[in-house]
Amino acid sequence: EVLLISDANGSMIGTPLLDNAMVLATAVKQDRGKKLIVFRYKSKKRFRHRRGHRQELTVLTIDDIVADGKSLITGQPPVAKEEPVEEEEATPVTTETDENETPVSEADETDTEQRTTRRRRTANVEDTESKAEEE
Repeated sequence: EVLLISDANGSMIGTPLLDNAMVLATAVKQDRGKKLIVFRYKSKKRFRHRRGHRQELTVLTIDDIVADGKSLITGQPPVAKEEPVEEEEATPVTTETDENETPVSEADETDTEQRTTRRRRTANVEDTESKAEEE
């Protein structure tokens, strides 16, 4: 999404975006920004919180700016860089069931649905009540 392009000849302003315009960039590295101290303070309340924050950043290199099908740097149409595509070996998918496997019966599925949650221990509560009665 390109909002504005400006060069030595002039500028193009989108309403709200420019059609047929794009910026080609390459991600150089993932980095973290400078540490900022966030300090919160409330007077007369002994409220002082100090905390740090570092923003995650991506460093980009602008390769080309294209407007109306032409590069603003060279004046020619952009050339796509061909990257080698790794071909994955296709594994054959078999729909046959093995003889060792048995189909899951409907009774097994209903057993899993009927499980209840674990009960909480009440021994601690009874102990405290009996101690309170003794005193």
